[in-house]
Amino acid sequence: MTVSASDEGLHAPGPGPAWAESWTFDFSAGNGAVAGWVRLTRLPARGRSWYQAFLARPGHPLVAVVELDAPEVDRTLEFRTTGLWAAHICETPLDHWTVGLEAFGLGIDDPAELYG
Repeated sequence: MTVSASDEGLHAPGPGPAWAESWTFDFSAGNGAVAGWVRLTRLPARGRSWYQAFLARPGHPLVAVVELDAPEVDRTLEFRTTGLWAAHICETPLDHWTVGLEAFGLGIDDPAELYG
């Protein structure tokens, strides 16, 4: 499989209602002071998106932002909903992205609680 710059954007939906595509961004500070990840999942058959963002810092609760009923993103990979704005900008294909997020997060003392 060959990956090209155009693969960074939206793709035409595949057949069936379960077709989805996701963008996942992991990040960390070199000194371990902060780390996390962001995942945007597009579900065009449902006209919705899922959004998950997590921020971890030693000695602090995990901060979680989870929205499983976000609007479907358009070609800009940006959306707004009550208490949440997220933008995902491909600056240099296959190399550099900028992720913007303004949201209310929930501090989780025990991350296993998220699975309950």
